[in-house]
Amino acid sequence: MFLLICNDEANHTSQGNKRQAFKWEPNGNEIKKSGKFFFMRNVCIIFAKNFERMPFGSRQLTTFIYMKRLLFGLLALMLASQSISAQEWRDENRWHDPFDIYAAPVGGLVVSHMTKFDSKTAVSPYVGGMIQTYFTNHWGMSFELGFSQQGSYNAWDKFHSDDELRNLLYTKEQQKRYMEENGGEEVPIPSESRGPYDYSFTCMNTLYKVRYYPIRNFCFTAGFLFNVHLKSKVTKENSSGSSENEITNHLHKRTAHVLGGFGYETKNLYVEGYYGFPLTGLAKSDFGEKRLGNARMHVIALTVGYRFKVY
Repeated sequence: MFLLICNDEANHTSQGNKRQAFKWEPNGNEIKKSGKFFFMRNVCIIFAKNFERMPFGSRQLTTFIYMKRLLFGLLALMLASQSISAQEWRDENRWHDPFDIYAAPVGGLVVSHMTKFDSKTAVSPYVGGMIQTYFTNHWGMSFELGFSQQGSYNAWDKFHSDDELRNLLYTKEQQKRYMEENGGEEVPIPSESRGPYDYSFTCMNTLYKVRYYPIRNFCFTAGFLFNVHLKSKVTKENSSGSSENEITNHLHKRTAHVLGGFGYETKNLYVEGYYGFPLTGLAKSDFGEKRLGNARMHVIALTVGYRFKVY
């Protein structure tokens, strides 16, 4: 325990501000276990265990209160200094410089698959570019623009019933005429009418990602992928050859996906993989919905880039 007091009658030595033994005996009673003090003009610092019998005058009490406030001020300053030192330590060991901007050309592979059809996944190259920045050691974001080919190959229509498929292939008048000519027998469905089809969509991909870094070089990513369908076509293989039809006008111009993935980066190298879950279907027009139903496109990508600092 300690107190700060002022004692104008304290006897100074000729040596001035030096550490000396000190005993104060008010009313003949010595303070038990009094210790060292430091002369600072009229201010003494006294260490003791028992202060019940210390006689404070008004001047001494005022000085005590003032020095107590000064002491707490110094304590607060010390804590602030410690906090600043800790912040400097964190800055020296930070993983990323906030709001520095990096850019990277990106290339890789995109694997896509359409729902509703019994089909094979399509694998195509991906090329684009990425801009990236950081907010803290643990958080950052990126924007990416690229181009890819998506779709499904060797796709077979398994979701239409025979009646639905018959209505797609023939008009009501054609079906009625056939039934009249063949004793009420329904129009047969050609075996090749269900496939195989090759669906191909040339897409411009825009990706918005938030990045979380649990450790320095590894991150988890989440965000959105938007596909802009630049050109879409379906190719039908049959016994007489193949036929190709443009279906861009029957699809939504844009489709949206929710992204989730992970990445690894060094000073320059950038590797990332992500999965895009579709939020919207492909077909827009009545004809597109009849042919595609509510088919959606699932996307998986693996990309590699070379980063360089631009700001």
